[in-house]
Amino acid sequence: MEPVRLERLRRRHTPALVAMAQEFRDEGDPRLDLMLDDPESYFADVDRFEKGEDLGPNLVKQSQFLLFGGERLLGAARVRHRLNDKLQLDGGNIGYEIRPPERGKGYGSAILRLILLEARRIGLDRVLLTAAVAADEELSFDYLINNPAGDSWPCACGARRCRGETGSSFFTLPAAFQHEYRPLLADWFVRRYPLEIERLDSGD
Repeated sequence: MEPVRLERLRRRHTPALVAMAQEFRDEGDPRLDLMLDDPESYFADVDRFEKGEDLGPNLVKQSQFLLFGGERLLGAARVRHRLNDKLQLDGGNIGYEIRPPERGKGYGSAILRLILLEARRIGLDRVLLTAAVAADEELSFDYLINNPAGDSWPCACGARRCRGETGSSFFTLPAAFQHEYRPLLADWFVRRYPLEIERLDSGD
């Protein structure tokens, strides 16, 4: 995966945003329709949320960012500066999306890692993320997250992504899993293994 970066969402990004919005619309997803139908209103909303002024009920100040790989727009993210009762149930502090053609390439993990850094910069030491879970959807946890070393045991949990054994260390996981789990690593783990994390972040 090529190096990626976040940029504050600004009007100069209009052409790239229009292209991404059209891809969402083509999928039947209306989340960026306002960008296509009324760009002035779209950017007026961005400005209002950025300032935290003239917001309706249940809305809070938020900062919005775009994820780029080179000059290509890959996705968007936002961090809400505080929570209210509604956001504690649905929405949380952070939301993000990856444009349809770029999904399944690790950009979701990358944008989450970067937006968590932005959350820290505005003074949030804890954040909440929420997601819709279907009645029959599987939830699982990988015991190698934040696990530097240990014994590997056979596993027959039956989960869709079960590898057949627990594995002995986060760093023995396949590279795709390490990149996916990178945003979930605890600060103490990152500090303890700086060289390994640096290699992971650089894509080596």
